[in-house]
Amino acid sequence: MLNKGFTLIELVVVLAIIAIGTMLAAPSYSEYLQRERHLKIVNQLQALYQYSRSEAVKRDESVNVVIQNELIQVLTANDQLLKQLAVPLTPHNLKLSGITKLIISNTGNPNAGQQWQIDSLNAPYRKNCISIFISGQIKVTNDACV
Repeated sequence: MLNKGFTLIELVVVLAIIAIGTMLAAPSYSEYLQRERHLKIVNQLQALYQYSRSEAVKRDESVNVVIQNELIQVLTANDQLLKQLAVPLTPHNLKLSGITKLIISNTGNPNAGQQWQIDSLNAPYRKNCISIFISGQIKVTNDACV
C-alpha cells in the first residue's frame, strides 16, 4: 500500500531550509530599505529645490528654502508658506547637514553656491552631496561634500 503525504522529518527539513533562507535574506533586505530611505530623502530635496525655483520664477519674487530640524519649508519673501516637507531623519538614522536657508531669486538662481549632505549613520560609507550652483543647476554625487 502506497502512502501519500509527507513525513514529519521531511516537513522539519523543509522548515529548517526556509528558516535559514530567511535569516540570510533579512540583513540584505534591511540594508535595501535603509538605502531606499536614503535615496528618497535625496530625491525629495531635489524635487523641493526644483519646485522652489519654479515658484520663484512664476511669482517673480525671491523664495526661501528653510531647514529646521526635520522640517523643510518653502516660503515667499514675506514668509507665506508655499510647501512644507517633513523629513524623518532620526527614525531612519539619517543626518542632513549643510545650509539651513537657501534664497532663490526671481530669476530662479540661488544667491550663492550651496550644498546639502545626507549621511547614513548605519552605513558611514553611504553619503550623498547635493550641490546647488550659482547658475541654478543641481548635481548629486555619492560622496561627501567638499
